[in-house]
Amino acid sequence: MTEVTRLNCKRWEDVPEEYNLWGSGEPTELNAGDLKHMMTGKLVTFSDDGEYGHHIKLSQDAIKWLKELTYENN
Repeated sequence: MTEVTRLNCKRWEDVPEEYNLWGSGEPTELNAGDLKHMMTGKLVTFSDDGEYGHHIKLSQDAIKWLKELTYENN
């Protein structure tokens, strides 16, 4: 499994040097449609360079948490 690090910054220019990996730059944004798609357990994929792809999916606890948020606000 890929290691994920939660950074305490909102701009990629502020990323600490140890996490400023080769090829990193502007972050990829997920929109509401992407998130809704992922809440069904499905993957999204993206490529920032047309050569290497990245796949993202939500864990079951993330899906449950997001659904609880959705139901609380209705």
